[in-house]
Amino acid sequence: MERVLVVPDVRDHVVPGGLLAQNDVPVYSAAVAVRAVVLLTGDTKHFSHLMERSDLPLKVMTVARFLKAGY
Repeated sequence: MERVLVVPDVRDHVVPGGLLAQNDVPVYSAAVAVRAVVLLTGDTKHFSHLMERSDLPLKVMTVARFLKAGY
């Protein structure tokens, strides 16, 4: 990890179409707030529907897919 950035308040970042459970919103919003390129998650139950979308400000991927993609 190159650096850690503390994001104090991410409630203003919009989750597209309310597609996430309320407890997952801070995870997605924090990633958007720090301009992450990829959000890695093992939570395929709640994030799998975001994994193939190209209209998001970041890619949502599992670690396995991330490694296979060669990032």
